[in-house]
Amino acid sequence: MWDIRITRVFAAPRAEVHRAFAAPGQIDATFTEASGSDLLAGEAGGMRLRVEFHDEPDDRTRLILIQGPCPAETEGQVREAWSASFTQLDKVLARH
Repeated sequence: MWDIRITRVFAAPRAEVHRAFAAPGQIDATFTEASGSDLLAGEAGGMRLRVEFHDEPDDRTRLILIQGPCPAETEGQVREAWSASFTQLDKVLARH
């Protein structure tokens, strides 16, 4: 078992990505820690979850997601689920 690390850049400012990611119903997770618009931490799918938000040039945001420990046999499913969530998040951000 190991942690999964996924990095994705969104075409929106950090505070906007953070707000959309943390909105109720957007992500199936329970967040127990937050640090401004830089960090969310909690649990998703029975695993620890840490999400970092970093400024990028041109008002973009680099999101780093770390989730684990993840059994090797479920890593592909977890990555696919986050990919689908990030695609949905792109749509939410495009409406703003």
